[in-house]
Amino acid sequence: MQLALTEHDTNKAEQNRGQILLFQQVLAEFGATTPEQAVQLWGKGIQYRNGVYHYFVAAENLREKLITAWGLPEESYWNIGTSSPWLDGFEIIERKIVSAKKQKVKIKYYWLTSTGPAGATMETLTLVKDGAFWQVTEIN
Repeated sequence: MQLALTEHDTNKAEQNRGQILLFQQVLAEFGATTPEQAVQLWGKGIQYRNGVYHYFVAAENLREKLITAWGLPEESYWNIGTSSPWLDGFEIIERKIVSAKKQKVKIKYYWLTSTGPAGATMETLTLVKDGAFWQVTEIN
């Protein structure tokens, strides 16, 4: 059995898409003013399973890749990660300053489950200063 969408449902979906576009436009006007702030916001995205944090600090080319991976926000709500394991904490374990406007930061993530520690993972973020803001341009 297939349910038909009502005019109200269609209008609500259009309104949601419009609101999301407005939020994305506002986010593009703000950013992380230090590399440390960019890393902290990236980590919060993982901690809260909220892709909006990643979108916020990602450079335009990476934003496109994130949207391709996650789908449109009105479809997936950019809910990232899984319920278990969850992030217990993270730390910067290495920082390589490539230039005044580029850094590579290696992060170690510590994971937990209901039965205890679940190990650690690492990723390296490439951060580039674009104007006044630091953005993540690459994830390895």
